[in-house]
Amino acid sequence: GLDWTPMDRLGLQFNYSYSQDEYPTDGVRIDGIRKGTAQMFSIDGDYALNDQWKARGWYTHDTNKIDQEGPLAPAPNTWFADLDNKGDTVGLGLDGQATDKINVGASYEWVRTVSTYDQTGLAAGVEPLPDINTYLTRVGLFGTYDLMKNGSIRVDLIHEIWKTNDWTWTFQDGSPFSYANEGTQVTQDYDQPSTFYGVSYSYKF
Repeated sequence: GLDWTPMDRLGLQFNYSYSQDEYPTDGVRIDGIRKGTAQMFSIDGDYALNDQWKARGWYTHDTNKIDQEGPLAPAPNTWFADLDNKGDTVGLGLDGQATDKINVGASYEWVRTVSTYDQTGLAAGVEPLPDINTYLTRVGLFGTYDLMKNGSIRVDLIHEIWKTNDWTWTFQDGSPFSYANEGTQVTQDYDQPSTFYGVSYSYKF
């Protein structure tokens, strides 16, 4: 990580991480994961508009990859799958002191994740799996009021919209997944909004 203050009112933070795992077969496992890697980069910034108000912004990109392989008839054919999940997050925020006792703030966040399945060596007539795209939009508002020297009350309002084309809980023809032994079906709404309201009280000793 790196912290940088190019000017009194502006602060920037940079972070990067990388990890890798190897899964040797040892001559026993004939299929499954061979290697996995993960990377994450983020940049955060805050800017003091004045003594009472501060603006914030952030961006994060993460990548997770898994390499799989296994036997395919007729031997010694082998199938390969490079699973790749990428995510991007962008956010903006503003908070400050409205009065001596009241602080307020707002934030906006947009998230996108894409899962891809790069498959090779498939049998004739077998098509590779389609991508999965998922989106999340989140808007938040909050306010705090100082009731006394050591006590304050906070109110939060968060609204989210989640969208996806995730096909993993459906059959090939698009019908809902169901358990064969007792017929229970698993379905999901591909467009899900939700709203959270919260009230909390804090006391400092």
